Amino acid sequence: MTLLMLTFHVLAHAQQKELQNLTSTLYQKEFNKLVAQGYRPIKVWSKTLQVIDYDPGEVPRPGYWAIFEKRTNSSPWVARHGLSASAYQTEFNTWTSKGFIPSDINVACVEGHVIYCVIYDKYPTPMIWQARHGLDYATYNTVNKDLLKQGYKRRIFSFCKTPGGNIFAAMWAK
Repeated sequence: MTLLMLTFHVLAHAQQKELQNLTSTLYQKEFNKLVAQGYRPIKVWSKTLQVIDYDPGEVPRPGYWAIFEKRTNSSPWVARHGLSASAYQTEFNTWTSKGFIPSDINVACVEGHVIYCVIYDKYPTPMIWQARHGLDYATYNTVNKDLLKQGYKRRIFSFCKTPGGNIFAAMWAK
């Protein structure tokens, strides 16, 4: 009970809004509305859209969940959702070349498709960091151990299960 009240207090104090179980189109509409009101996403993730009754033959679709927060002095940011691995890499190259760093990464598997969601922030003080996506377990494990030995700490971690095994995405920083 105390934990619930504390969580409510923190959410109320931080002026947060949560979106749940939205199609890509509805998520984008709510995203635009909240951003216009001064909110920004701090966490976004995808999983299978929870529909009470799919039509016969209808394939499950990705759904989106997010937490938005009203911040008066927010750093510049960019958010993307519903990206394939190649689209994620293109966005990654675009925004990191402009000094943005991933602050949230989500990888989801919906009907055999791997989908990425990401939020980038541009921090006033640059940091030393590395990020990887599309890794299988063995590769992720090797990269994680190597970076930890080099003094990096894992800041972001996400994975999903595919028929061929888990797919990982992560970010490490010093």
